[in-house]
Amino acid sequence: MAEEVGPSQPTGRDYGCGLVAVLAAVMLTGSAVGTIVALYSDGLSFSLIFGATFSLLFWYWIAMGAWRRTSWSSRP
Repeated sequence: MAEEVGPSQPTGRDYGCGLVAVLAAVMLTGSAVGTIVALYSDGLSFSLIFGATFSLLFWYWIAMGAWRRTSWSSRP
């Protein structure tokens, strides 16, 4: 009978990538709030839409990429 292996202990990489994921999520939230405020105050413009789209996609990409590199993101 095979012995079941429990979840491994978190490593330094898990903590480092988790920290990067949290910081990127905070930046993503700040970018979203800043975009909403700018839309209400300035109205629509090409540079605002382009910059906001690029910013939101970038921070989402960084946050999800860092989170996927942790052992916490995978199910046992």
